[in-house]
Amino acid sequence: MLNGGDGRESGPRRREVTDLYFDWARLREVAEDGAILVRPDKHVGWRSMRLPEDPERALYAAMSSLLGREASLAGRDGEKAD
Repeated sequence: MLNGGDGRESGPRRREVTDLYFDWARLREVAEDGAILVRPDKHVGWRSMRLPEDPERALYAAMSSLLGREASLAGRDGEKAD
């Protein structure tokens, strides 16, 4: 939940969900250790079938691609791009 600093939550409330018929497991098309990046308009922007070797780099590259920017971690916290 996002918090606006005043103690109030924004967005939908969290709920426990049981996937009785494994619909979500089938639809998500990723393994348990995978990841899905869903855009605000509810479209899947990126998915990783399994946990990437470098999750931070993979997410940064996905976000850069979605935003139309060059995927480079150079200059971030003193790191150099490969």
